[in-house]
Order: sequence, then structure tokens, then C-alpha cells
Amino acid sequence: MHYISLINKVFSNKLIIIIIWKQFMLFIIMGSHVFKDFLVHCVQQKIILLKMGMKMGMKMITLIYKEAVNIPHDIGLDDKNICT
Repeated sequence: MHYISLINKVFSNKLIIIIIWKQFMLFIIMGSHVFKDFLVHCVQQKIILLKMGMKMGMKMITLIYKEAVNIPHDIGLDDKNICT
């Protein structure tokens, strides 16, 4: 699944991160199709691409994945790997 590439395109400000967080909770509760549909909708609506927002977004996703998968260390989503 290529959620991270989709998520990369979606974050533009803190509000979007909050919305994504709520949708991610839905994703855990209701299944992956809900979250995926939401991300596709965001991308279609062109809610995208402030570099600072993307950086914050990737840090948030790292935290989400650490909590969700319970990984005790960084999973490689550091500043070098963020799309420019």
C-alpha cells in the first residue's frame, strides 16, 4: 500500500493534520478503505504541498506508525527522505 506517498501530498497545514488524525482513527476502527477514500478525496481537492506542512506531516506519520505498529525506533521517515 502506498499511503505514505498519498499522505505526503495531503498535508498543507495543522488543520489538515488534525483532520488526517481523525480520519486515521476511523481507518483503525472501520478499515483501510475509509482512510484511502479520504486521502484520494483530499488529493483530488488539491489540498497539498506546503513544504513545512509536509515536514510536519511526515513527523506526525512517523508518530502514528510508531504508536500503531509499536516500533521502538525510527522507521526511516527522517528529513532526508521527505519529497522536495
